[in-house]
Amino acid sequence: MNITKHISTLLQFHECVVVPDFGGFISNYIPARYDKSTQTFFPPKKEVVFNSKIRKNDGLLLNFLVEEESLTYQNARKAIEDFVDLTLIRLNHGEKVDFPNLGSLHFSHSGSYVFEAKPNLQLIETYGLTEFHYLPKTPKKQAVERPAVRALHPHKNAIRIAAGIALLFALSLFPVKKENSVFQSSYLNPLSVITSEPVMNEEPEQVIEENEPIKEETTKEVAKAPYILVGGSFYYRDNAETFKTQLEQKGHMAEVLVVDEHFFRVSIDAYYDWQQAIDAMKKYRGTHPGSEAWVSTR
Repeated sequence: MNITKHISTLLQFHECVVVPDFGGFISNYIPARYDKSTQTFFPPKKEVVFNSKIRKNDGLLLNFLVEEESLTYQNARKAIEDFVDLTLIRLNHGEKVDFPNLGSLHFSHSGSYVFEAKPNLQLIETYGLTEFHYLPKTPKKQAVERPAVRALHPHKNAIRIAAGIALLFALSLFPVKKENSVFQSSYLNPLSVITSEPVMNEEPEQVIEENEPIKEETTKEVAKAPYILVGGSFYYRDNAETFKTQLEQKGHMAEVLVVDEHFFRVSIDAYYDWQQAIDAMKKYRGTHPGSEAWVSTR
């Protein structure tokens, strides 16, 4: 019975697998990232560490052996105890104990556990993605139109000022009765002819303000499930929309998620629980032979 293989299998879908009276293997989730220096996208993965202080039996490994190996609980417990005894004997003799797909475990000179994880470990096969390079497009600079500059003519302004002074001098030669004539301040300003003509006894326009109807805008935020079952990724959005329509016709709550300007991902369904998403992936792959659907996050 290969218990190390069962530990590796359980870590694909669980964050911690405890070997009673020995220690716990913990998987840490590493999200997808983009390296600007190499212009490379890296898919999400998991890294594994070993903690010898976690020894309490949580029943996960025991129940898995009962189901997979068709053992009784007593025989499964005995198999785990024999595995722990044999592993400790090998470690005390200075050997390295290999855990398939995870790494190796040995004792240091001080007698503490040393776990060496395998590099570039990909435990979650459900992601189905590999690293790839992407070269962003360089946007073209657009010319900015500037308004034309209007030329100034100082000679025209000088002519207007001279005409205003001559008009003011001509008006001063005639006697004017104060009670019969009304002058505004704009008549005595020779510079007013430059800007505007005087308006006498003109009532200001009454501006009627119309109350425009206020449009009521309501926004509704819809909480979306964080875990999605991805059916495929497409370079063209039309292909992604076609695949989405096919899924909706089969009763799925499909979505098109924009990963990049030219990269579109189609989700089959969304879930609030990680384990539900994993179970849905297994069921979908079972009913769709050859499908490589995987579980991811938004």
